[in-house]
Amino acid sequence: MTRVTSPGTPEVVPTASQFAGAPWRLFAFEADLRGSLRRFPMIARHKLTVCARRIALEDWQRLSLDERVLLAAHPIESVDERAAYCSALDAMMLFRCGCCAAADDREDDEGWGVTGEVPQRVLMQCRASGVPPIPAELWSRLTELERFSLWALSRPGHRNRGFAELELELRKPARQTGYKA
Repeated sequence: MTRVTSPGTPEVVPTASQFAGAPWRLFAFEADLRGSLRRFPMIARHKLTVCARRIALEDWQRLSLDERVLLAAHPIESVDERAAYCSALDAMMLFRCGCCAAADDREDDEGWGVTGEVPQRVLMQCRASGVPPIPAELWSRLTELERFSLWALSRPGHRNRGFAELELELRKPARQTGYKA
């Protein structure tokens, strides 16, 4: 455990090495993040979204590499794990930025959580990216992180960088399950 001193209150947060064996991944289109995590990897974006938290890229970059790895690797499956994630995130943010992570109260219908049919916005992004539409059968086999990533990359007004690459990566029959950072 590492002691992080925040204004007024000492906090104890886990170290990244505690999650060294945790299953976390970078997609092939995120390979340029390996070793630095200078931008949000999809797994960190997913965890922040699930925990209803938001931080600016500038604040993400103020975090140490170990702290970024921790936020990518920390499990969030249970309510207790999500609470621990939020506590660790707030302690890091207080220490590095002087404020806690903002609550993310943006309305998003979480179309990525539905496995039965491909959301229209993802299908529209397939057309816009020049890739064939994702079949419902493939969508239902994707992991939550994979569906979230396609959903996030198809957000209106988003640059959608990497959508086509990710979509094609997920179509490969014996696809790689990701790349460790």
